[in-house]
This record gives sequence, structure tokens and C-alpha cells, in this order.
Amino acid sequence: MNSEVRKKTLNLTKAYIDRAIHEGSPKSKDIRWDTQIRNFGVRIYPSGQKTFVLFYRFNGRQRLMKLGVYGIKTLDEARTDARQKLATVDRGTDPLAQRKDSNSAMTVGELCLAYMERYSKPHKKSWQEDQRLINRYIVPHWNKLKVNQIHRTDVSSLHHKIGKTSHYEANRTKSLLSKMWECAREWGFTPDNLVNPARGIEKFPEIKRKRYIREDEMPKLAKSIELEPNIYIRSAFWLYLLTGLRRSELLKAQWSQLSKREGGQWSLQISDTKSGDPLDLPLSPQAVEIFEKIPREKGNPYIFVGHLKGSALTSLQKNWVRVRERAGLNDVRIHDLRHTVGSWLAQSGSGLYLVGKILNHADQSTTQRYAHLEQKQMRDVLDSHGAKIMTIAQQNPNIPTQGTSAMVDEGSTIK
Repeated sequence: MNSEVRKKTLNLTKAYIDRAIHEGSPKSKDIRWDTQIRNFGVRIYPSGQKTFVLFYRFNGRQRLMKLGVYGIKTLDEARTDARQKLATVDRGTDPLAQRKDSNSAMTVGELCLAYMERYSKPHKKSWQEDQRLINRYIVPHWNKLKVNQIHRTDVSSLHHKIGKTSHYEANRTKSLLSKMWECAREWGFTPDNLVNPARGIEKFPEIKRKRYIREDEMPKLAKSIELEPNIYIRSAFWLYLLTGLRRSELLKAQWSQLSKREGGQWSLQISDTKSGDPLDLPLSPQAVEIFEKIPREKGNPYIFVGHLKGSALTSLQKNWVRVRERAGLNDVRIHDLRHTVGSWLAQSGSGLYLVGKILNHADQSTTQRYAHLEQKQMRDVLDSHGAKIMTIAQQNPNIPTQGTSAMVDEGSTIK
């Protein structure tokens, strides 16, 4: 050890450290070494600051490691830390290198960004839900923390906190965290032996929702929808009720996906569905009427126009909260409008197979042999459903037409 470094050796006490002042030139290392623990001491700076240090050798190299600032860390705490670090050296691990690796570890915020770009967006149609959970629960709590600082107790605490208001949200967040940590290990962002902090945490029990709009609730909902000033938003809510499409499927719909078949039947063709199976959905006259009155924005391929030029609507949540509160239906989610279609169709006597085809459920590959028969059946069922929706609502949507029909080519009309 350098003689300048090994300057004084004594039994360090709090009283001694309190009155100690720097000795020697301003650039010299003034370290007072402790007799109780080998190579543990306190460094005195010209500024008056005092820092606990530990000297050791690892693979023939001399190392001087800071253990903490005196005043923030006590002498007893520093001695305990020093003993632990020396034990680490004896076990063949360099504690200073270990600290540098820990400091260079990625943050949870960085992992969230990597997960979204490398896994969620390329592989999941529901990537926007992952982003929502990250923005709402993960980033506010752990954004700046290192990935290796998150332990099972942290995930369990967050899971419990979310679960106080929503078991479903808590379980989805836990599953998301588990997948993120698995991706981090797979991509080499964390050591192979780092324990996934979301493993071993029991999920909350979930009760599947069976909520849908009842017939006696439909007039109140219809009146509330019609009070929305934005024609695109009004139309979207009506078409959820008339088609049973998923939220993202409808909002991403483009004018080019609307087509008219022989005999005057209009349909909406959607290739990017949650089930992965393309959907060719016949449109009832009531749905066609609403599509016809939606104004087309020049240069925008999307039917439901967003706030930015050329964009589509991305969210109706705030609007839906307003609609359901006016109607006194505070427990109804947007997705329950899709449940309403399925429930009403089933109650009307439509077979479950046909309901599944209309809602484009995934597990129907064995019934593809009937595809050539389904268009008329689906059309008839949706025609009846559309008439029932509007009859119960006691009105037709009074959506003002702006200019020529947005749905058809120039010079043609829907008949």
C-alpha cells in the first residue's frame, strides 16, 4: 500500500472522526486506518468532508472503494459494510466491479421502452393496452429505479395496491411485469440468475363480466349518445351497438374497406382482427345509414377522423364516461356494447355459431365449410338486430349530412 495512503492507524471512534481535520498538501490522500477491521478507514478531505473507504487487492490489482459519507452513514454501519465487502472478496468477487455493474444496469423506464419496441408492438395486437398499463402503473412508481433493484416485495405491493380497485388490472399488470423481466433476461439486459420479481405472486380471483345494455336501458343510452356534438364519436357508439365490432377494429376502419355487393348489400371487410381471422361483416340498413352520413375528410383514409390531420380516432374513453353518466349507466364499459350485440343476438334465437361468426371469435376454424352460406344468414340477423336497436331506442340517429355521401364514390348513392 502506498505510504502516502497508509498515514495513520488507530481505533476509530465517532469522537475522533468528528474532530479530525485534513493534514498534508491539498492533493494528498489523508486516510485514517482502523485497527479493528483490516484496511478499513476514513478519508479526510480538505473541504472537511469525511468518507469511509476500504482498501483491498483483487487479482493482483489494488482497489480503493468508497463506502459512504460520514454523517449519512455511521461508523458502525460502515464497519458492517466493510466486513461484508471483504467477505465478498474472499469469495472471489470484486465488490467494486459489482457496484459498477449495478450502476450501469438499465432502468425500469428503459426496459419499458425496449419492451414496447422490441416485443409488444411487433408481436401483440393489444400493444396499446401494454402501453396504458406501463404509463398508469409502472412508470409512475419505478421509472428511474434499476431493473435489478425491483424485488418480489415491490411487485407484490404494487399488485395489492392496484387490486384494491381492480383485480383485473392488478393481474394484467403482474403478467406484464413478468413478461418484461423475461424479455430482459432473454435480451441479455439482466444476468441469467436474476430472479423474475413477478413470479410466485398469486393472482386475484376474477369474475367474468356479464354486463350488457338491457332493453329498458336503451332509450336512455340512445338519448345520451345523441347529445354528443362530434359526429364521428356519435357514429362510432351507434356502430358498436349495430355491428359488435371491437373498439380498435372499428376506429381503424378505412373507407376502402367498405364494399357493395351484387344485390345492394354493403359489407365492411377487416383484415387486422384480434382473432387473426379476416372479417367480412354484412351491414344492416341502420348501419349503412349511419356510415352514409359520416363526412369524409379529404386526404384521410380513416372513417372516424382524429384530431390530427390524416389520422384516426384513437380513444373514446372520455366521451364514453360522459355518455354513460348522462344515461345513468356508470358500470357499463365501451366493450360492453360488444357484449350487448352478442347478448341480444343470442336472446333473439340466433345460433351460437352464427353469433360467434358475427363477433369473429377465434375458435371456429372447423366451421369454414359453411362460409358460402353465411353471408345471407349474417345479413338477415344483423338487419333484424339493427331494426330492434332503433325501435327500442325510439328514434333513428339524427346525424346531419355534410356535403355528399362520404361512403360512396362521386356521383353514386346508397340505395
